[in-house]
Amino acid sequence: MLHGIGVSHGIVRGVLYRETTFVPVISREEIAPEGRPGQAQKYKDARQSAEEELQKLIDSLQAQGTDKAAIFAAHQEILLDEAMEEEILETIGEGQTADSAVEDVYRAYAKRIARAKDPVIRERAKDLDDVRLRLLRNLQGVPDDLVPGTDGPCIAAAEEWLPSRIARLAAAGRVAGIVAEKGSAICHAAIVCEALGLPALFGVGEGLKEAPAGTRVILDAQAATLEISPDEEQWREAGERVEQFRRAAAIARQYADRPAVTTDGRRVEICLNAGAVDLPPQSDVCDGVGLFRTEFLFMEQQHLPTEDEQYEAYAAVLCKMGGRPVILRTLDIGADKQLEYFPLPKEENPALGVRALRLCFDKPDLFRTQLRAAWRASAHGNLWLMFPMVGSLEDWRRAKQICLDVRRELEQQGAAVGRNVPIGAMIEIPSAALQADRLAAEADFASVGTNDLCQYLFAADRTNARVAAYAQSHSPVLMELLGRVAAAFEAQGKPLSVCGELGGDARAAAVLVGMGYKKLSMSPGNMPYVRQVICRSSMEELQSLARQVCAAATQGEAEELMQRFYQGVTRAPEEEAKCIHE
Repeated sequence: MLHGIGVSHGIVRGVLYRETTFVPVISREEIAPEGRPGQAQKYKDARQSAEEELQKLIDSLQAQGTDKAAIFAAHQEILLDEAMEEEILETIGEGQTADSAVEDVYRAYAKRIARAKDPVIRERAKDLDDVRLRLLRNLQGVPDDLVPGTDGPCIAAAEEWLPSRIARLAAAGRVAGIVAEKGSAICHAAIVCEALGLPALFGVGEGLKEAPAGTRVILDAQAATLEISPDEEQWREAGERVEQFRRAAAIARQYADRPAVTTDGRRVEICLNAGAVDLPPQSDVCDGVGLFRTEFLFMEQQHLPTEDEQYEAYAAVLCKMGGRPVILRTLDIGADKQLEYFPLPKEENPALGVRALRLCFDKPDLFRTQLRAAWRASAHGNLWLMFPMVGSLEDWRRAKQICLDVRRELEQQGAAVGRNVPIGAMIEIPSAALQADRLAAEADFASVGTNDLCQYLFAADRTNARVAAYAQSHSPVLMELLGRVAAAFEAQGKPLSVCGELGGDARAAAVLVGMGYKKLSMSPGNMPYVRQVICRSSMEELQSLARQVCAAATQGEAEELMQRFYQGVTRAPEEEAKCIHE
């Protein structure tokens, strides 16, 4: 059995399909002057075909209700990058073939980016490789129709996946799951799998090579395992679990647009985590945007977005939400999120360095420009402003004062700004959680970022698969700390939400609601599962679960309690089961 990092919901079984990677053959012959215009046109034609392919992928993802089409929109931007195109055409003009020009220019750009210490920046090098191979495949006339030829569903395996290839295989309808030797929960391939609802396992290591194509395997994304060559009993039992999950997923989908109200009438707001102006269809049935990651706007550009560019993006999201709240998190750059056009000084431990709010303090012009754009946009909707990485009351007061100073400057200049904009803090450093009572007394609201809070609490890098087991996101220690935060804000009557991964984990969501969290923010795919567990539980049951989990001795005991409760409340009533069978 292989272990890795599980992505998306589900358990699937099937035969192993090994991805055949397209390996271009690059011609290095020198092209005579009279043949160079033809090579240039060949490149332009290939680029046009590649752009059309990417547009089909974008349209397909958008039709499935996911916001992850932005990954392939970024691929289009790379493909149409004027500087790269100019270099390619110049290289062709010097006598190289179109394919060698594409190969050399793209590899040069990717090589520079791949040297970055930051994993998110390195991921951009993989995007360049993805676009390069797409261009070369079109240049060499190789169709993008290589799909498994198995009789039934298969589990597609590769050393490392290109996100566009996963989207293409999923569109063909023959792939039930994805597994890879390399990769992490934050790689673009994992993000695409989650967006498509495709169970996946990344980072399983070289042991995957020992499983030949055609081997029967069982992929359990929840347990993060891949069972190779199971015996007949294991295969049969996995089939039952696959069917149980299918039924459970079908029932959960019935809650996709229902209000999250407990059986005794307690309402929980279900909000969306977003990073792009193009919101997914689920934004129509959510209670607001619980986290708008403004750094995505910066990461998708090749320059620092201007005040007007930011204003237009923020205003567009506010208008689309039609009066529902949008919590805009100010710039969270640093550590695992870098800007290649805005290099930061190298640090021995960037996760503990100058990032997020600390960076904004260090670069006040950057901070004030974003705040100006946000305040101007606030006139178009229900904006809430939130600062990331607040570590102390001094941090909070300093950031709030800058924020209010910017509003006053705009008002003096005659700009229209929102009058009742809540200003809050993101609690993701243990020091902030431990003084939640002080923050609650001053902040208008707060949102807990459980990813970083867990990382810092357990001293386990959340981007490092080797220490993933140490980041105990279901630990009673973390749950108890979250409970203390909830109690502090409840005492002050201030709004509090969770916008980290735990908010979208239906098992953990039950505990969070029991602790007193009245707002959970998550990716669209998790909404039906979270709504379902809330709608089928009473507040008394959720509170009892929260007390039991916090009193548990280990994460294993806590997870057993959470799993037992989840299975109990989501077990299909007879009438729903009948409906699904029909």
